[in-house]
Amino acid sequence: MVTRANRNFTPQEIERWKEHLFSERNLRVPVTELDKWPLSQYLWAAVFQARDLHELREPLDQNWQTPAWDFGRFAKAHPSLINLDENQALDAVRRAIGSGFWDEFLDMDQADAEMAFDDIWIQCRAIPGYDPLTVAVLEARNSKDDAADGPEGYETFLNVARSLKRQLGDKPFMLPCHKLAPMLACQPMTISRYRQKAIRDGHLKIAKQHSFRSATKGEATEFTYND
Repeated sequence: MVTRANRNFTPQEIERWKEHLFSERNLRVPVTELDKWPLSQYLWAAVFQARDLHELREPLDQNWQTPAWDFGRFAKAHPSLINLDENQALDAVRRAIGSGFWDEFLDMDQADAEMAFDDIWIQCRAIPGYDPLTVAVLEARNSKDDAADGPEGYETFLNVARSLKRQLGDKPFMLPCHKLAPMLACQPMTISRYRQKAIRDGHLKIAKQHSFRSATKGEATEFTYND
């Protein structure tokens, strides 16, 4: 039994969280599902995953790669923390799981650990799970849907395309039906129909047609967005 801050965790519970959430230093679940996890529970899972990852490092690497790095990356992935600055994020972590975990579970002095966390929050760019499409979906969900006469979900789809254009500039982007469908809670065919409608409406333009090759996976259709 692991006890900290009036919380008790069995080894089985900890392993279940870790197996569900993480695959080594990556997320096993889409970040769009992380808001279903209470912040405190998610952060405790991140603590234990960071501890285990640190134990796998070579002894020489442990001198400069601390468990605060993996914990900070995982923490930043949670939707309730991603848009906070470093001071707000640290305060949110303290309120959610306290500050004793640094020493008890990650073998780090609190002052050293919290300054490492502060630095990681600013320096980390490879946040687990946050590819451009995921960022676009999260932004689209938070955008006001002003469409009164379009099909349900169509304006959200367009907001995804707008976000991809903002992130990538003039570079073409993909809107993969099977990946995007569960993120927007619809069927892959609905994504295909959104794409066709957006082309008809003049919002999307095909930059590169889909190509199929029997010996390979082929290449997906690429689009650009017209304002």
